[in-house]
Amino acid sequence: MNIYSSILIKDKNEKGVETLNKFLKAYNIIPVFREVGEIKDFASARNEGIKKIDEIANPDDWIFVVDLDERPQIRFDLHRFLSDIPASIGAFFVSIISPHVSRSMNIYVDKTTNVRLFRAKRGFRYKNNIHETIYDSIVENGYAVRRIDEDLVWLAHLGYDLTREEFYLKIKRNYDKTIALAKQNNFHVVAYYLANLHINLGNIAYAKTLLEAAFPFFSDELKEKVGRTIEKLNGLTNQNKENVGQNNS
Repeated sequence: MNIYSSILIKDKNEKGVETLNKFLKAYNIIPVFREVGEIKDFASARNEGIKKIDEIANPDDWIFVVDLDERPQIRFDLHRFLSDIPASIGAFFVSIISPHVSRSMNIYVDKTTNVRLFRAKRGFRYKNNIHETIYDSIVENGYAVRRIDEDLVWLAHLGYDLTREEFYLKIKRNYDKTIALAKQNNFHVVAYYLANLHINLGNIAYAKTLLEAAFPFFSDELKEKVGRTIEKLNGLTNQNKENVGQNNS
């Protein structure tokens, strides 16, 4: 059994390619880089990467999707673990942690989970041109999705360890794509994406309002995740109020 990693890049000389390559090889994961240039539709780009792996993979192989600004952290024998997984389970949620955010930008960004580890050659496909998701495709194909313990496997995300100018350029790019997505999806999907952007910008109260308004329309899977996020935002809001009160006293 092999584990392949699908990685999208602008070109093979892009900063970080060599470093990520070393990380993956250390865990006996086979990197498959796909040159896509400037990405306008993340789902289509991800799907092209999956197709490339499916051409060389076996039915018992797995795909671990890693971005160029992420570093996998694996604390056990992942190959052996996946070899023993029941056939009914098709994928795993993996924790993604941005450890440098507070130091570089002094803002709050929460830990997230995403489906990044799934079986090869099953016809799974991403949707949405930004904040792409593959969860629905896996479930529609009759497979279960489970969570993998973050003490065993997680991704260190370095994408927000940027200068202030680089940070706001990234936020603007995602904002523009999210507004475009509003023309294709329902309100609750757009509200979820916009709320995450406002969390990145430090607009905690506005993000909380968006998530609370959209909450009844989320799937049960997302309700659990969004509910935890709202609780944490409530804590931040109360903390800010206490700080204001202390400053005014």
